[in-house]
Amino acid sequence: MLRASVFFPEKTAEFSVRQYNLSTWNLSLLYSSDDDWSKDYHSLKNDLKKLQDYENTITDGPESFFSSLKCDLDLQRRLEKLYTWAHHKSDENKTIAVYTGFLQQISILASEAEAQSSFIRVAVNNLEEEKYLAWINLQEYSEYFLLLEKIRRYKPYTLGRETEKVLALAEPAMESSQRIFTELDVSDFDFGTLEHDGEKTQLTHGNFSFFLQQKNRNLRAQAFSQYYRVYHAHRHAIACALSQSAVKDSINARIRGFSSCREACLFSDRIPESFYDNLLGAVSRSISPLKKYFSFRKKSLGLDKLFFYDTYVPLVSSVKHYLPYEEAVKICVKACAVFGDEYCRTLEKGLLCGWVDRYERPGKMNGAYSGGCYDSPPYILLNYRADDIGSLYTLMHEAGHSMHTWYAVRHQPFQYYRYSIFEAEVASTCNEILLTDYLLKNSPQADLRLFVLNKEIDEIRATFYRQTMFAEFEHIIHMTSDRNDPLTLDFMTEQYRKILYKYFENTIEICENLSLEYLRIPHFYSAFYVYKYVTGIISAIDIATRLIAGERGAVQKYLAFLKLGGSCYPLESLQTAGTDLNSDRLVENAARYFAQCVEKFSALLNCK
Repeated sequence: MLRASVFFPEKTAEFSVRQYNLSTWNLSLLYSSDDDWSKDYHSLKNDLKKLQDYENTITDGPESFFSSLKCDLDLQRRLEKLYTWAHHKSDENKTIAVYTGFLQQISILASEAEAQSSFIRVAVNNLEEEKYLAWINLQEYSEYFLLLEKIRRYKPYTLGRETEKVLALAEPAMESSQRIFTELDVSDFDFGTLEHDGEKTQLTHGNFSFFLQQKNRNLRAQAFSQYYRVYHAHRHAIACALSQSAVKDSINARIRGFSSCREACLFSDRIPESFYDNLLGAVSRSISPLKKYFSFRKKSLGLDKLFFYDTYVPLVSSVKHYLPYEEAVKICVKACAVFGDEYCRTLEKGLLCGWVDRYERPGKMNGAYSGGCYDSPPYILLNYRADDIGSLYTLMHEAGHSMHTWYAVRHQPFQYYRYSIFEAEVASTCNEILLTDYLLKNSPQADLRLFVLNKEIDEIRATFYRQTMFAEFEHIIHMTSDRNDPLTLDFMTEQYRKILYKYFENTIEICENLSLEYLRIPHFYSAFYVYKYVTGIISAIDIATRLIAGERGAVQKYLAFLKLGGSCYPLESLQTAGTDLNSDRLVENAARYFAQCVEKFSALLNCK
């Protein structure tokens, strides 16, 4: 049993500036100075010309063909290294213009490289079938088989050389709807101020959820009203941006010969459209636990009516704790003990010695992510707070991503180490579930166990159910766009309202503001992205529950999955982990796990 002091150590002096400077990632493993980066940048810019030498000879024979592929991969690897350093340096301090400039430079060069290499994809797809089969079966070039197969799959949807080059150059202009929304949402919108604890506070995207978690219901209602008032005022402009984004997706799919935008977006991961329909259908049949939870929440809060702004306030008081970063690392490592010594030793050393930029400081990028490249360790950006248990979960989440990358780099060549978004959230969410299980089993404080269960319930609700709602909505708007039917504000609002009633009827009051929620979701500008959150969490719940139960072979299967990186398609790689996403069992298991968390929470709450 872990002692209470591990969870609630005595608060010590604030970290000094010197400690902050020592507690950052070691980017010198990539470049030791700005000059080193600049030299490599100019060297790469010059070497991009080498790729052009292959344009007219790529199909002359297997040696020339595979040499062009190797040249392109080498350039991609160098480009990735340059981009990683510039990106991370820029995120260290957004006010330092030189790194913003470096990031812009390498982003432009990446676009140029994409345009210059477009002939390779065209050549691969135009190669005669007999010649193609003969070349890919040459033993000395076997490492390129899957890479070529992934390109060759696009043969029916690949256009001529000049057309592909034009589309690559035009891509930034095609993303204007998303940029317009982002500028409005991030730069222009003013949500006004709220009075909290006797002071006026600016309402922002960053603190909106904070106000929805306050015990003062009037404050929650005011924050919700003020926030959505801005979207209501700009509803026509945002609806126009969203509709044009969907139209752009439909046009791109149509140009390439796909039957729908959804088919085009699922194609790269080799996901059949029927899979998407089955997923939505399975979750729709599992809504009952969600409605029971909302009824339980309404009763626990003592409310006659439950509004959406009542769904985020914790049902238990926040736990006061102080957990220094080093102690958080210890807990994360112990929660991952099931994975064995190699995993835990690597994770502990990485989190303590050079992987992580730990603390908030002026100019630093908000939020958290796991980054790095093939030629570096995994890097993690955090804004760790010792007084926020959410920071512990964020650390564990990003550690899951980073260990996935660590294993993939060590077991795959460059062209196969990058796993898909479809697979990415599995490792991070699995780690979070293991952390929850560890805290529930090892914390002597009932308040902490309640808080952890409350958090787990909210996470599943926000991912498993909420993202499915979003996935259903974006399928509707893209089907409408594919048919060339108009996507008006009224139409989209009505469709979203129907989904709200489907999931919330008889539990949450559906107001006009809630019906406009879809206008504020940035993920809708990346078509058919959000369903991957759903597949991620149901896969993670499946894997984690089997690991916790001690299922024979579960650890070995999971580590084998991490080592695969992107060397096979997502449904296949998850089969390696013992997870069959084609089965409704995973959705049913996730709904059951959610219901069990609610039951545990209710029982523990009644025991207090």
